[in-house]
Amino acid sequence: SQFYKIVNTTQMAVNSRHNNIVDNPASLKIAAIDMDGNIEVVEDQNKLFYLGVRFHPESLYRTDSNHNAIIKAFISACKKYKKQKIF
Repeated sequence: SQFYKIVNTTQMAVNSRHNNIVDNPASLKIAAIDMDGNIEVVEDQNKLFYLGVRFHPESLYRTDSNHNAIIKAFISACKKYKKQKIF
């Protein structure tokens, strides 16, 4: 998955602060679940960058390399979009 390519791990700590969960992500691919079986990450593989996360990587990017990788991947995708002049 795109998410796995970014974090390159099958387990990581997250800071879920939400009670809402996704039951049926429709056309989105489930990329990660938590230990309770709740969906933590969904993605759309047809997009350059489309991740939906139930946690807050922006809160942990300074102390956790996995969360930092997510932020860097987002910034990189933004630069690619800008070069394509999609906006």
